Amino acid sequence: MRAKIEKTIKPPSMMIRCPGNCGSTLTINSLTFEKYFEIKKDLCEICSHLSFYELLKLILEENFMNNAAYAILDAQQIVILINLTPKEIFELNVRDFGIPENSKILHMNFCGQNAGGLHPLLLHGNEPARHSFDHIIRLYPAEFINRNKEETKIAIMITWVNLTSKEDGYLWDSLLIAIENFIANKYTQCILPANICVEAKMRSVVENYFKKNYADKYFKKYCKNDHDFGYHQCLNHLLPLIVSEAKLPSLEPDIHSLLNELKEKRNKVGHRGKTKDELSKCKTSEYLSAAIIGFSYLRYIEKKLKL
Repeated sequence: MRAKIEKTIKPPSMMIRCPGNCGSTLTINSLTFEKYFEIKKDLCEICSHLSFYELLKLILEENFMNNAAYAILDAQQIVILINLTPKEIFELNVRDFGIPENSKILHMNFCGQNAGGLHPLLLHGNEPARHSFDHIIRLYPAEFINRNKEETKIAIMITWVNLTSKEDGYLWDSLLIAIENFIANKYTQCILPANICVEAKMRSVVENYFKKNYADKYFKKYCKNDHDFGYHQCLNHLLPLIVSEAKLPSLEPDIHSLLNELKEKRNKVGHRGKTKDELSKCKTSEYLSAAIIGFSYLRYIEKKLKL
């Protein structure tokens, strides 16, 4: 086995195609959301007729290259250019290219770069893994095309994320589960994890704010039990109070409304196993986009208030 590495390309942030068909590329990360909350900066300056929420929804629905949706998770991407040789199995360890041990590989793509006539087949043991990737990549040079077989350039694109390095990694993991279920067309299974990341973060932000800014006596008097920090109480009353007192941007009314709807859908799924009406791709992307914005907004509020 021989690894012939020609070049590696590792951008600082994952770049995706704008789904508004303007031809531009977009970067989505924590700073992108902060600029949106503070100055309503468009996700795409060319497609300004599409709101931040509308473009986010299109990114999820289109999922260009089958990996664009993962950019929302601050996912990273690397492209490794290799030379595949006839009759030689190629082996590569992704750890050698800066992908951390605790990271999760979300997507791989193998694309020929010249007319060498070899096609890479991903090898596995006698128990092929499903919905997961090993950190060792082994490629067999299959000869599918009827021409002279020669060294073939292959671009290996790997998309990965390291959730363990993030604060509240377990909530990011819930968001990842929701996105993976959406990509797999499992729309009902998106609801619970999407709601979890919003509800848990909101509870934390609201509770920590009141503990920090109000006397302990007041806190105990007016916040006696879990009901006082219930989802609707936090979203519709306490969170608006906090951002008003702190003079921070409010959550947009449309997102606010969708988050209330998401909670109702969560209750239906949690208590009955399904929603009253079957969830469509379009409607689920609305809830998931709202959850992503809501979760990012709560992280922004938490950062600004130093909670």
